Amino acid sequence: MKTHYFHFQDINSLPLLVKRLTDLINYTQRAYFLLDPDERSTKLNYDHWSPREIIGHLCDSARYNLMRFSEAQYMTTPYPASTYNQVELVKIMDYQNQDDNSLLTFWAGLNHQITLVINRMSPEDLSKIITIQDENLTLEYIIYDYVGHLQHHLEQIFGQLDANFSE
Repeated sequence: MKTHYFHFQDINSLPLLVKRLTDLINYTQRAYFLLDPDERSTKLNYDHWSPREIIGHLCDSARYNLMRFSEAQYMTTPYPASTYNQVELVKIMDYQNQDDNSLLTFWAGLNHQITLVINRMSPEDLSKIITIQDENLTLEYIIYDYVGHLQHHLEQIFGQLDANFSE
């Protein structure tokens, strides 16, 4: 499925998508700590996030999307998804000054929970409509886009993650 962020033609089923998400989690848990501690907090320029802030943003994304993925299954359709100000949340949560171990553990835990929720979805759940900023999208689209968004930001930290990055 092609979405705004997701462009992998070889991943065309939910089990393959969950495997990709799991691979991204496992890779990040290893690769993040290979970065020098100073590199984790260094911003490339004044208006970009550091790798630590990117992980923090991905925590916020996971929190909001976990709620969307779970609530959309039982709420009235179309489900009106909450939006969030990502820039303000990164500042408010002060991810730049958080402990790397705690931050990565939180991020990984949220994403493991997302894999559990996705694995239990029925075809009917996947076809449910979610409204985000006046746009109606299927839950399946949102899930694929979430994984693409996650990979997009991880590539800002680690560089290109092709199909074989986890090996």
